[in-house]
Amino acid sequence: MNLRIHLRNGLVVSSGSLLLACSPGYLYEFSGAYGVSFEADSDCIEIDVSTVELTLPFTFDAYIRTDELIGVDYPIAVWPGSFALRQKSDGSMWVGLTSDTEGSALWVPTTIMDGAYHHVAISQDSEGIGRLFIDGTLKAEEEIDLLGEPGMLFYLGCWPGQSTFSGSIGEVNLSGSVLYSESFTPSWLEYAATDRTIALWHLNEGIDTWVFDEIGNAKGALQGDAQWVDFPMTGSRPQAQQE
Repeated sequence: MNLRIHLRNGLVVSSGSLLLACSPGYLYEFSGAYGVSFEADSDCIEIDVSTVELTLPFTFDAYIRTDELIGVDYPIAVWPGSFALRQKSDGSMWVGLTSDTEGSALWVPTTIMDGAYHHVAISQDSEGIGRLFIDGTLKAEEEIDLLGEPGMLFYLGCWPGQSTFSGSIGEVNLSGSVLYSESFTPSWLEYAATDRTIALWHLNEGIDTWVFDEIGNAKGALQGDAQWVDFPMTGSRPQAQQE
């Protein structure tokens, strides 16, 4: 099979030219073939967002696969100083400021730790209204601060010093607009960058430990034993394989 490699300067080469590539890039057999799995406490994706300006409005959304587990917190995305999105140990989905975990939050008594594929999204509009979506369904909506004071690092699949996600993450988008204001049907396709894209991580490199942002704002790296795994993004919600 002839694989394509996207180098950081946008050049596309074939697998036969792999030995000529001098910088890591995106490696994939087809769009969305890979994701990143998290199991151990040290597993994480750490992303440098020091050059990213997060302001209102914004939307964060991700395609994920969960393990069938309960009992501890499972962080999906954590931006210290700003928002955290997590499945709590009590079986609820929670999003709020990392600096105020006991304060106001978008909360719904729903668990997604069921061994299935899911789409999750949060947003806050310019009027301060925050929204939480699970699989396209609007689950919570209220005036809330999800912006806070964003720090210089962003984490996928972990909350350093606290807990780690269990499952895999396949596609992550951060937009400077409100992409969803009411319930919708997730596309299960890779996101396309727009003029409102803040960062876009396809997580389809498949080799090495680098994680690249399509628009070049925020590069990250795998931490611990986080692994590249298959993650289909083919236009319909995948069925989890039973062990």
